[in-house]
Amino acid sequence: MGCIMSNDEHKRDWRAYNEELVVRGEFYLDFGFVTNWNRELTEMNKNKKGGQYKFPKSFIRWEAVWKQWVDYRGLEGIARTLAKHGLIPGV
Repeated sequence: MGCIMSNDEHKRDWRAYNEELVVRGEFYLDFGFVTNWNRELTEMNKNKKGGQYKFPKSFIRWEAVWKQWVDYRGLEGIARTLAKHGLIPGV
């Protein structure tokens, strides 16, 4: 026998749910790495021997999120478009 629940227990807080969806969209398109690009790279390359990092960790993490839906060449296309619009340095 299944558990009997009242209708009140099945009600969704639509305002909170809608806000969760909006925050999810903000997460996917969080361009915070753009404003911190040079500072982050300077810190990453401080006292580093050999080749220097060209991409900050925050950008790599951002692209890792997109990797769930886009293949590697698609990620390269996203990076090219960001560079074309002057959001990140061209490589």
